[in-house]
Amino acid sequence: MNIFVFNDVLLYLHIVCAWLVETFSPEARLTSVAVGYNIALALIGGTTPAIATYLVDAFSVIAPSYMISLVAILSLIGLYLAPVKQYFPDTPTPLAFYGRMV
Repeated sequence: MNIFVFNDVLLYLHIVCAWLVETFSPEARLTSVAVGYNIALALIGGTTPAIATYLVDAFSVIAPSYMISLVAILSLIGLYLAPVKQYFPDTPTPLAFYGRMV
């Protein structure tokens, strides 16, 4: 069972890393990723235990699964609304490696 979960996490991480590299320019990549990740982690990860506990107490044991489904749907909407513009740097020439552009 654990190997299936591990493979799912690896598939997710490979796709996210490629998307992040293609989406942001190198100058803004670190800041953009850090701010977005930390805000999402604080909002979703920080409030999830309290909301899940409330849902279990108020409704049923299966109620937190609806919250996870809602967050997944919101994530898909966010991906749909994300800009299509991707950063593809020009192919470097051999002299670009030394700091001179041809």
